[in-house]
Amino acid sequence: MIIFLFALPWIAVLLFLVIFTRVPSALPPARALDRERAMRVSVIIPARNEAVNIGNCVASIAASTYPDFEIIVVDDCSGDETASLARTVPAGHASRILVIAGEELPEGWMGKPWACW
Repeated sequence: MIIFLFALPWIAVLLFLVIFTRVPSALPPARALDRERAMRVSVIIPARNEAVNIGNCVASIAASTYPDFEIIVVDDCSGDETASLARTVPAGHASRILVIAGEELPEGWMGKPWACW
């Protein structure tokens, strides 16, 4: 009898899970977006001293098949060739790749949020 009293909460939990848990339904198949219905998307990449990674990063985003997007690289006062390397990446499927020179960090701001702002 005591074993049953100790097992009763676990039995209640098991019954709750069996009764109220649902198996998720399958997602509908993805349909290709056409250019007329797709919203324009701007991908902002804040970059500071990212010469090692910026080329692969921008190229992988440019390879996206989304119908209408642009890539904006904000060079956050880099001391290396980040901006020039970002300019050499072909646009791929992006409508354009724009490289902008960032401004000095104002007091009270962190680097990446300021670059995106």
